[in-house]
Amino acid sequence: MNNKTTILAITKIPPHPAGEPMTLSTSIVTLPEPYKAKQHLEALFAAEKALLAQQMNTQPEDIPFFPTENTYRQRIIDQECGEQRFNVLGTRFHVAWKTLPASYSVSDDEFFQCLDAYTNACRGATDFKTMAQRISENMHRYCQNELWKFIKALIRAFAQGRYDDRNKIAHNQAGDILEFMEANDIA
Repeated sequence: MNNKTTILAITKIPPHPAGEPMTLSTSIVTLPEPYKAKQHLEALFAAEKALLAQQMNTQPEDIPFFPTENTYRQRIIDQECGEQRFNVLGTRFHVAWKTLPASYSVSDDEFFQCLDAYTNACRGATDFKTMAQRISENMHRYCQNELWKFIKALIRAFAQGRYDDRNKIAHNQAGDILEFMEANDIA
């Protein structure tokens, strides 16, 4: 499973005298959402203008910025990828971004490994109750319905599956629940 990620590449090209080599720096930042990339750029440009204003003994709002700040604000949110150049006095910035969509597909192996790790991490009844409440309160209602189908399938599998002393209680209780479910047409 992958979360949404916005990759932001910012190349800063400071002014340089003619005939001398150009020095530039590039930073690459990964952020969880496009709006975070927008906020990052706003902070970067505000800091750059503040630094230049201090050096020039003026106010940051007096430092020219081309194109205007408004040009990237919506593009970086609306467009999956793009690039734009900015000038703050003699300093040039080349900004490129790409937002990678979230991937909510989880393989059966990933799910099994997560569930195995979650239940094998010294958690107790209170932890399970807390997680159950969290799922009930926060999980999308459609997903809760799908989870309930899985839980019923899990009960059936526990009741009919292999068992020994380590999972005997789960096997026996699942058998009782399955019997009730079948008697009441819940399965």
